[in-house]
Amino acid sequence: MKRNTAQCNLIRYALKDDYANLIAYAHAYLDSLSAKVLAEGQEDEIFSVVLLLAARQYEHYARNQSLADSREPLQLFFSLSSLMEQMPIQGDDTKAAWILLLDRFERWIDVRTIDGKSNDIDDTHIQLRRKLTSQAGFGSLPRFYNRFLFTDEDQVEKYMEKFMEQQQRENDRYLYVKNFNRTTNEISMEGLIKEWKWHENILSLKDFMNVVDLKVCTSLMLSTIMSMCAQGEELIPATTFQFRLANPILNVISQMFVQKVSKTAAKIQNDIFSRYIEYFLDPEISRQYTVREWWMHCAADMHISPLLKLPFSDFSSEIREQLGSFLTSVVMEACQLPTESRPIFLSLTVYFLQTPPRPWLDCGEGGPYYGCCSNVLRFHPDYPMINVNYEMRKRLKSRKQARPVFDALNDLGITPWKINEPVLDVALQCPLVISINQVFEMARKKENEKFLEKLAIPLHSGCIAIPDYTATFGRMEVEQLPVEEWRKYSKAKYEALKKRNELNSLWCWLLYRLTMANHCKGNVLFFPHSMDFRGRVYPITPYLNHMGDDLN
Repeated sequence: MKRNTAQCNLIRYALKDDYANLIAYAHAYLDSLSAKVLAEGQEDEIFSVVLLLAARQYEHYARNQSLADSREPLQLFFSLSSLMEQMPIQGDDTKAAWILLLDRFERWIDVRTIDGKSNDIDDTHIQLRRKLTSQAGFGSLPRFYNRFLFTDEDQVEKYMEKFMEQQQRENDRYLYVKNFNRTTNEISMEGLIKEWKWHENILSLKDFMNVVDLKVCTSLMLSTIMSMCAQGEELIPATTFQFRLANPILNVISQMFVQKVSKTAAKIQNDIFSRYIEYFLDPEISRQYTVREWWMHCAADMHISPLLKLPFSDFSSEIREQLGSFLTSVVMEACQLPTESRPIFLSLTVYFLQTPPRPWLDCGEGGPYYGCCSNVLRFHPDYPMINVNYEMRKRLKSRKQARPVFDALNDLGITPWKINEPVLDVALQCPLVISINQVFEMARKKENEKFLEKLAIPLHSGCIAIPDYTATFGRMEVEQLPVEEWRKYSKAKYEALKKRNELNSLWCWLLYRLTMANHCKGNVLFFPHSMDFRGRVYPITPYLNHMGDDLN
């Protein structure tokens, strides 16, 4: 039985509150594992999540006398005890989940009315406690204490507000930015999609997906489609389309599952960030620690993993491919294009941060976003099947080996930046004009080329006249033309098309950057960095960063 399949089924049963099938499936999965896998403790996450979900359910049973006396918790108790008798107790997560579940059993037993089954329940509970005592090795158990909460200060409150906004942006996954240069009165892409009723057509998903909010999923799929329509005229590979469709849906499912497993995940993130932010407020801390060391120190004080990795937060490429393929078939059937569409500006959420990024840790794990872990090395476009991050970690002789490299990336990422508003005002509103759009209107006239060169603003592609065959040669056939004239015409047309395409690329890229800069002016920005296979570092955010041409 594959782990990917087990992960998907456990999430499905948990979201449907089907605990009987959840335990039965966990039992079947345990039976399918080899003795070697069990000895190595590779499935610690699976079993700890199952036990934690069961503990949450028994906490619910213990709150109500009638629920505690019902048949459901009794049957579930004996199913769980059968599973726990065969389950090895090895990983720290499984040990902690055992302790929590036995505690919830005890609360349920205290509330439950004594009957003929009570003696069997007590005996089973005692046996499970003895197994935990004999096998767990309490000296290695993680220690849990009340966490220290940071005192309220004005600066800390501002950072915490920014942190909440950052979490919301990560959950939204898309950043909508107003296109200040839009002057046409034609219907927008969003308006066309609404007119074509794509949203209603995609709702046919309800026949296939019954554990998620269909309205949320439909909105996310439409946002994904619009973001890809805004990519320009280049074709999008089918695998990329499928991945981008599946990613936000899997993110929603993961968030729903995390809420089932733990109601304190958001509080833990807030608590560690409030400690982490001291690094930027207290000069003594930054003198004594690197960013990575301080983050790990905060996590150790709170007795949590510095990775902040939530259970089942990663989905395999196989799962993404299968879900993406299904969603693509739904989109192809539901989203028809009766007329030609013109894309407007919409940016994907590979964006800058307004809070200090989460640091890269040992082996390139962790940062920079708080809601998910990322890869420190960029994938090589010519070799997409090679996992460069896995190859890098395999070659490290110890977890400590590459710390100076990741510390350097962290230092680049926590460097604060602000938009140079006087320069932005020159780019958007040059001294000779009043409206911010007029400078772009000037780019539509070829006679302004020399003036715009001083502002590093390219001409609009519409300024380039493409030689027309009929206007040049009339109705003459190609075979009747002199060879030299045909060569001269072909060369002029080729160069004009090449120039127009280059200007279109430069002009659109400039519009992207200036629109983002105009959206972010007045804010402190952070640009987390990643590396390529050669060791060169780049900002993760492609649309707005401090690197590039003179205007940047």
